[in-house]
Amino acid sequence: VNRWQEATETSSCGLVSAVV
Repeated sequence: VNRWQEATETSSCGLVSAVV
């Protein structure tokens, strides 16, 4: 879950990556 939070903070692109 830590990575998801980091990705979300980074930007939308990161969020998509985490979701995938």
